[in-house]
Amino acid sequence: MTSLVASQAEIDALRSDFLNTEPSPALYDERDIIRFKTNDVFVKKFLLHEKFARGNTKLALKRICDFLKWRKSFGVNDLKLETLREDLLSKGVLFLRGHDKEDPNLTIIFDLYKTKLKNFDMDLVKFILQTFQEYYPFFLSRLIFFEMPAIFTATWKVIKTWINPIFVKRIHFVDKQSVENFISKDVLPTSMGGNCTFEYSMQYLNETDREFRNQLHAKEGQGNVTKDENQEAIENGSSFD
Repeated sequence: MTSLVASQAEIDALRSDFLNTEPSPALYDERDIIRFKTNDVFVKKFLLHEKFARGNTKLALKRICDFLKWRKSFGVNDLKLETLREDLLSKGVLFLRGHDKEDPNLTIIFDLYKTKLKNFDMDLVKFILQTFQEYYPFFLSRLIFFEMPAIFTATWKVIKTWINPIFVKRIHFVDKQSVENFISKDVLPTSMGGNCTFEYSMQYLNETDREFRNQLHAKEGQGNVTKDENQEAIENGSSFD
C-alpha cells in the first residue's frame, strides 16, 4: 500500500471542521463523537484514505459524517458476540489468523475452492466490499479470492461495478502457489497449501478476539484487555470497537 502521511495540523483541522458542524447525538452515537474528539488515529485514517484514493482531503469531512451516521444506524457500538449466529461461529466460517507478509492492516481471504455458483453469496460480498470502501477507510490491506472457479468470471465483472477503481487494486485472485506471495505458509492452512494445522474452536475465537482488541486499543492509546475482562465482556455482551 502506498506510504502516506497525515500531519498533526491536518488532523487538528479536520477535527475542528467536524466539531464546527455541531455534531448531535440525534445523528451520531455519543461514544463516536467522543472518540473523534480524542483519538488521532481514528481521524487520521480518513485523511489517509482520501489522500490515497483522490490525492487530496476535500471529501474527508463528508466521509466522516456519513460514516458516523452509518455506525449509529447500524448499531456498531452495540454489536455483541452473543448476537452473532453461534451455528456459523462454531463452524469457523470466519475467523482471524495471523498476518500477511507486508501490511499490518487487515487482509481477508475468501476460500472459493470447489465453490459452486449457487453457494456464492453475492449480497455478502457486496456488503463487505462497500463497508470497507465507504466506512473503514485505510483499514483493509487486501481482499484475496482463493482458487476462484472460472465460472465466477462473469460474477467478478459485476462485483467490479460496485467499487472504486482504486479499491480494485487491493483485490487479488490466487491459487495455492501465488497465495504465498501474500501469506506465509506458516499461517496458511494445509488446505491452501500451507503448513498450519491448527484446529478452530470457540475458545480460539475468544482468544483471538481479545488479542485483536488489545492491538486496536494499543494503536488508540488505550489499555489492554485482560483474559478476565475479555470473558466478562463476552458474557455481558460488551460491544466491539
